[in-house]
Amino acid sequence: MKAKKMVALLLIAVLVFALTSCSGGGGGAASKPSPVGTYTLSGMEEDGEATSQEDLDLLASLGLTVTLDIKEDGTGSINLFGEEMEFTWDEDNIIVDGEKQAYTFDGTTFTMENEGTKMSFTKDESK
Repeated sequence: MKAKKMVALLLIAVLVFALTSCSGGGGGAASKPSPVGTYTLSGMEEDGEATSQEDLDLLASLGLTVTLDIKEDGTGSINLFGEEMEFTWDEDNIIVDGEKQAYTFDGTTFTMENEGTKMSFTKDESK
């Protein structure tokens, strides 16, 4: 009876190990989340000074929005208050007119920082 329990526990341990080994994909290393999606500006800082949510809401009420659309094919666009710019992207950078701009993405928030300006975008889950 003890031998059967021991074999059963050993089989369970092997199954758990096999399942956890396979679930990570790519050899057990966690893959970076894909930033593909549509985003809306949710925060902005200029030289360390944050723009308030009230100011962002006021801009939006005036039709002055900033949106980001990142496509699966490695292209995308940013719409800054009605002016649209096309870009390409890879897993570390957005490239506009040959200029690379590093970004971070945590699964829901996409953030870019350049020359003292930081812009954060929140993924629009309705699209």
